[in-house]
Amino acid sequence: MVWQLIICLSLTQVTFAAKICRQQLELGIVLDSSASIPLNDFNKSINFLQDYLKLFDIGQDGVRVAIIPYARGVISKNAFYLTTYNTKEDVIRAIGRITHTQGDHTYTGEGIKFMRLYQLNEALVRPGVAKVGLVLTDGNSH
Repeated sequence: MVWQLIICLSLTQVTFAAKICRQQLELGIVLDSSASIPLNDFNKSINFLQDYLKLFDIGQDGVRVAIIPYARGVISKNAFYLTTYNTKEDVIRAIGRITHTQGDHTYTGEGIKFMRLYQLNEALVRPGVAKVGLVLTDGNSH
């Protein structure tokens, strides 16, 4: 199993990454929703994701997106999977509905594990399509 990771450090790299990803792609996003992230910064993460994903060809024949917010554990009420939404507009709206739960711990490993086992699982991804995991966190993990 080959995993790729996109780390976006500047707008130039974000645009470059999106150009690469106009082909088919399975994108799993792990989003820190813990209390160590102030609400204002959490909202910036949501806005970033919405702007970032506008650059992709999202759909069942292009880029498919899954997202898992986490804190002490996985926050499944805000999660969605590769097959949940079929259009870019639906994905962006769903991200806008994600709430900041302010969980008291940050278990990044649990979010990544969930993404690997349940969102980018071999049974769910398209054969031969690249899988990319993106983690948005403040870096303070337990």
